[in-house]
Amino acid sequence: MKKLTIAATLTAGVLLLSACSPEEDTKSGSDEATSDSAVVVESKVGDITKDDFYNEMKNYIGESALYNMVVIRVLEDKYEVSDEEVDEAVQEAKDAQGDMFSMWLMQQGYPDEDAFREQTYQRLLQEKLMFEDVEISDAQIEEKFNEMKENNELQIRASHILIQENEETSAEEAEALVQEVQQKLDEGADFAELAKEYSTDGSAANGGDLGYFGTGKMVKEFEEAAFALGEDEVSGPVKSEFGTHFIKVTDVPTLDEKKEEIRRQLAMEEIDYTAVQEKMDKLIEDAKIDVKIEEFKDLFVKPEAQG
Repeated sequence: MKKLTIAATLTAGVLLLSACSPEEDTKSGSDEATSDSAVVVESKVGDITKDDFYNEMKNYIGESALYNMVVIRVLEDKYEVSDEEVDEAVQEAKDAQGDMFSMWLMQQGYPDEDAFREQTYQRLLQEKLMFEDVEISDAQIEEKFNEMKENNELQIRASHILIQENEETSAEEAEALVQEVQQKLDEGADFAELAKEYSTDGSAANGGDLGYFGTGKMVKEFEEAAFALGEDEVSGPVKSEFGTHFIKVTDVPTLDEKKEEIRRQLAMEEIDYTAVQEKMDKLIEDAKIDVKIEEFKDLFVKPEAQG
């Protein structure tokens, strides 16, 4: 019997394989359009049928795809993940990535948000098994949060106004702009509007928003000033190699906001993977799985039973 790699997630190939399986072929359309011999690609150099496609997918990813599909069914029979849990996890990713969420999905290999949502559901389902015997107290979470806060390990969100000396702006003109921005801030002008008007980098269009970042992501002068600010506080002029910044911190995470993330982080450190594997093996054994595809008939058979 194969071992479940707990940290692994199902690939898009799983969905592709199930999408072109013979079982799905019978659900809609005419016999000709849904038969295994139906042509899915036509070309001058030859056609590819649905059967060709299915067999190719089976050869490349069939074993791992089939195994993962069955594992998910086994876990679904034992555990439940609510839509609300998935919503929260997806929103957490959206909050972390901000305006870059769509690009991040592409970089991670997800064709769209629905695919990410499905993978998130599967991850949470596996975590139900992994965390079932792990208990993390609120006191542990608070202690970890305070430690992260003290060490500046929590990501904050900030905006900035960057004023630079360049070919069009002399040092004297740049300094005059710095004084002008400072005066307007002192008078209560809107930070985002000032960023759109004065800032000289790409964040200007978004009101200076830089999204979330932790330590080590920004130049030293910027980082030190940003992490010294409280939420909604604005710095005075901060000079760095890039120019002069005005910084506004727009979000400092609270304990309530980070509680579940920290709980999960601490739980991961407490997992007994041997025990988890044994539970997974027992669930698979109890499911009485009988694979009908000849090439994979021993996929869930214990090694000692194959001899």
